[in-house]
Amino acid sequence: MRFSLFSSLIVLILLASCTLNEKEQVYIEKIENLQRALDSASKEYYAIDTIQLFKSYDLINMNLSRLTNMDTMISDSIKMYAFMQKTFKKFVHENPIFIDEINYANNQLRTLIKDIRRGRITGVEMENYYFEEMEAVGALISKMQYNAQNIEHQLLAFEQLNKKVERIINTIDNN
Repeated sequence: MRFSLFSSLIVLILLASCTLNEKEQVYIEKIENLQRALDSASKEYYAIDTIQLFKSYDLINMNLSRLTNMDTMISDSIKMYAFMQKTFKKFVHENPIFIDEINYANNQLRTLIKDIRRGRITGVEMENYYFEEMEAVGALISKMQYNAQNIEHQLLAFEQLNKKVERIINTIDNN
């Protein structure tokens, strides 16, 4: 009888210590909002047609190589084409880094929620960690949105400009 009373008391104490206070609950909600914002931006970023981007990047490299070998004068179209090459190259190299950053940020937010629920961090630490994560996630979201919009715009411009460059190459090849 004593053991069951004692174990019941221990269980009640543990349950009481596991409940979140109002401030902790507010921060968990804020963190969950950050997670939703990050998920939304991630979906926009992942929606980029990377297959088309990689094919376009390869085509630009091939065509610029051909133009360089033809010893042509560089027109404005070709200068724009070379600029697109730099933009695509930057994206191709940064894409794995962004994916790692997205995964890292998601893990950080999940860990922060777990630490708050388990009572591992104090109110001041919780506030500091939240603001650090908010700044980091905000910067990451801004970069992802900028890159996604920029690449989408560049892919549309590529379709138009590539036709001009192909005509230039065909004209030179036929002469």
